Amino acid sequence: MLLDLLTPAILDRLQHLRASPPVIDPEDVRQQLILELLQAAATMPLPENPCYLRRALMARANQGVRRKLVVERRRQLTQARLEDVTTDARPAPRTFPGAGNQ
Repeated sequence: MLLDLLTPAILDRLQHLRASPPVIDPEDVRQQLILELLQAAATMPLPENPCYLRRALMARANQGVRRKLVVERRRQLTQARLEDVTTDARPAPRTFPGAGNQ
């Protein structure tokens, strides 16, 4: 029921969250947003004014997803591309004396 009520806010928020391909695709972002939203609903204390509940839930879920996306983007920046590693560091073939290597 909660997700049904928040569907318009979820769809709006998903338009602003960018995936980090190739590791995180838009489907992963959607699932993470829903997970963060359900976690926030289960653990967050209710605000004094319940009319702000939707905004508070979406803000907490958005913050969780954005943090995970930032961590993933930073991780991707520190990694070397596989193409760069394999083309530049190709080892020379090993030869053994007396083994008939040419």
